[in-house]
Amino acid sequence: MILDHRKENDILFVKLMVDELDARIAPSFRQAMTEFISQGTKTIILNLELVKFIDSTGLGSIVSSLKALDEQGDLVLCGAKGPVQTVLELTRMNKVFQIFADEDAAQAALTRATP
Repeated sequence: MILDHRKENDILFVKLMVDELDARIAPSFRQAMTEFISQGTKTIILNLELVKFIDSTGLGSIVSSLKALDEQGDLVLCGAKGPVQTVLELTRMNKVFQIFADEDAAQAALTRATP
């Protein structure tokens, strides 16, 4: 299993259960995220705390998930650290995604943003 997920209220929590999000894992991840979104999920917290490496294909699969929401929802990241945080900063994805320290902080921010 590459990811674990649970839904609380209207927020889907997705946690990657692998230490690398790369060309080997990205297609399965993208497919799972597409299924969640096609089932009506609009708010997603993606937990990256176990991920130690991400390549361009992995990053592309996260961006693809954001595009699939088509400005109709939110996809925020949490738990990124070390090399993953560095990649997000170098690619300026930290300007595209809201990034939080953990799921609690992400959930609190999303809850405040919802009227």
